[in-house]
Amino acid sequence: MDSRESILQAVLHNQPGSSPLPDISIFKVEFEDTVQQYLDLFKSIDGKAHLVKDLAEVKAYIHENFDMDKRILTTLPELSDIAGICSPDAEPHSFEDVELAIIRSRLAVAENGAVWFTDDVMGQRVIPYICQHLAVILDASSIVKLHA
Repeated sequence: MDSRESILQAVLHNQPGSSPLPDISIFKVEFEDTVQQYLDLFKSIDGKAHLVKDLAEVKAYIHENFDMDKRILTTLPELSDIAGICSPDAEPHSFEDVELAIIRSRLAVAENGAVWFTDDVMGQRVIPYICQHLAVILDASSIVKLHA
């Protein structure tokens, strides 16, 4: 037996005994309505979340709550009549004056208000971080629980 085999055999024979996993059931959060949980949580962290029927309601909200003379960008072609389309090829420094960015998310977490962005929906990685305000378009069915 060479030294490598000798070491591997020694490691194999000196394994600690197994022990049961700790009980983490006290951390499990139960709620009936995932969407309402998300809305409540988002409000508790000073965010604003609104249930809307369609993009027409989104447009109306933006018109009522944002200065349309300031720079508004989106990655959603359906909103190109109220916002410029964010090009993934644009120089990231050119976004320093974005008042509002509107991006779609495919996933959100009810327990913590997190949203998931992928490169294909951001347009530019800097957009969610550099804009003054961020609006996330999210289908209610894509809000998930951390613990099933």
